[in-house]
Amino acid sequence: MKIKFQKLTIQNFKGVLGERIIEFNGTLTQIMGANHTGKTTTADAVLWLLFGKNSEDSSVFGISPKDENGDIIPNLENRVLLEMTADSRAISLEKVRKEVRTKVKNGDEEKLSYPCTYFIDGNKYTEKDFKAEIDSLCRESLFKSITNPAYFPSLKAEQQRALLTKMVGETPMEEIAAQREDFKKLIQQLAGTDLQRFREHLAYRIKELKKELEQIPSRLSEQENELQPLKEQRIDFAQVEAEIKDCEAELRKCDDELLDNTKAIDSDYEKRSKERNEINKLKTRQQQIQQSYQDRNMATQRQKQRAVNEAQAKVDEAQARVAQVERSINMATRELQDLEVESQNFRKKWNEVEAEEFQWDATRETCPTCGQRLPQGDIDKMRDEAEERFNTAKAAKQDRLDEEAARLKKRKADAEAIKRNNEQRKAAADKELREAQEYLDGEMATGADEFFFMEDEEYQRLAEEIKQRTEALENQSSDTTVSAEAAGREIKQRKAEWNGKRDQLRDKLAIRTTIETKEKRIAQLEEKQRTLNQQLSELEGQDYTAEQLTQAIITDLETRVNQLFTNVQFRMFKKLLNGNLEPICECTMHGTPYQDLSNSEKINAGIDIINAICRYNDVYAPMFVDNAESINDVTPTRSQQILLIVSRDKQLTVIR
Repeated sequence: MKIKFQKLTIQNFKGVLGERIIEFNGTLTQIMGANHTGKTTTADAVLWLLFGKNSEDSSVFGISPKDENGDIIPNLENRVLLEMTADSRAISLEKVRKEVRTKVKNGDEEKLSYPCTYFIDGNKYTEKDFKAEIDSLCRESLFKSITNPAYFPSLKAEQQRALLTKMVGETPMEEIAAQREDFKKLIQQLAGTDLQRFREHLAYRIKELKKELEQIPSRLSEQENELQPLKEQRIDFAQVEAEIKDCEAELRKCDDELLDNTKAIDSDYEKRSKERNEINKLKTRQQQIQQSYQDRNMATQRQKQRAVNEAQAKVDEAQARVAQVERSINMATRELQDLEVESQNFRKKWNEVEAEEFQWDATRETCPTCGQRLPQGDIDKMRDEAEERFNTAKAAKQDRLDEEAARLKKRKADAEAIKRNNEQRKAAADKELREAQEYLDGEMATGADEFFFMEDEEYQRLAEEIKQRTEALENQSSDTTVSAEAAGREIKQRKAEWNGKRDQLRDKLAIRTTIETKEKRIAQLEEKQRTLNQQLSELEGQDYTAEQLTQAIITDLETRVNQLFTNVQFRMFKKLLNGNLEPICECTMHGTPYQDLSNSEKINAGIDIINAICRYNDVYAPMFVDNAESINDVTPTRSQQILLIVSRDKQLTVIR
């Protein structure tokens, strides 16, 4: 698609008051003039017509022309007409904006609106269909990127990078890896994982391995420092084991002596144990008697509590009935009070109706048309008819008052009857409440019967027997038991001494285990150090290969991107201090970053980018070059060039 502008008609748009026509050359058109003569207005008019925005990509800007005081000139029609070709097709695009004033409801103010009308080849279109036609010719984003040299460099780096990557496509990593055997092996290790993520994982593992390796020397030193003093003791562990065996033989001898001594004690203990069992049986019977008395007391208390609860329930019911009757009496009393107020109001209304008298309006005796007095017969007839209507209305009011009086009387009689009935019910309810309260007071005044187990004859007899048999058991003594216990204490003393000696020997023998454990730990640490060094070497090798593959991918992408351009070059990656690569998109020309270029170099850099985008999309559109006076040699393009040049011309000058 190749788009070319032929003629642009601007009417009442921004600084153009009236009509301005610009005809374009098929290849190069120069629009010259001093500042504020309307050069940028040309580009703004085209963009407003096509996309509803100005050259600064704003949809809200000053469209209406202003007078010398800076006020908007009212009632002007803004119009832009563009005649162009798209390949071999001639197209006319027109947009008209009108000022419409609408009265605001319930007010003198006016509401301003600016509806737009759209035309293609003279035919009227809706806004939606108009935009669809424009999009079919060239999308807005593409049009801006190929008509404004400053547009692409103004995009964010990630947007530039995405567009460039889309233009060249991405070479599959497997294709780049096919160049080297170590790359192929790395691809197998990736197993579908992102290369950058794979390197991040490698960096983490390398960091952890180095951390572990840093700790091993201190651990080895710690183990060796603890091992050296143990070895310097030069303990004969075989001699220690022999002494432990001797101690254990003496301990077995003590155990045999204790067993014989225990048998003598057990015989006496068995007799005393039987007596304790008999005493415990007596105590159990005592507890059973005590429990039976407690059960009887609990049953009596529960029975008494039930009686109190039942009496309390009757009191509560009687109180509820008294309260209910009192509420009914209060309601009837309030009803009678309300009726008294209504009766007073009724008597007032009755007196007002009774006091009403017929009043004749003398103004009705005069004709409203001619102003003369009506005949006396007509006046008398009108007066009689009016008086009759008055009397009829008064009689109707009196009839309604009679009905209301009857209703009031009946309501009063009903309320008085209800009150009398409830007062009688209240007397009965009060009596019932007094009786229920007296019964409750009587129940609460008397306590439950209580029974005491200490007074039971069997319990007293058992207590005396337990006392006598316990004292007899405590006073029993056995010479055999006493001597056996003394001998047992002596044997246990000897056993404790032998146990202490054996424990000391075992502590010495444990040093051998500690030495063996530490020697084994030192060997493990040395083996782990060798293993970790080997793993670290392998991981660093993988990371180096991954870095080389990443560099190859970067080189491939940057090479293919930069093949698109004649003058500009793009850096697509930046190496960080930690060794990682950050995706960027930095435009340079002759090695100088875009932001450091002169204005003319920036324009030519933008044109070089436009040429590449046009070739990729096979779409060419007129290119507006603002501030073109700053450049001597404009980079050639297949697109139509429109140069906006600042000059000393007081009026806008178009050179085709």
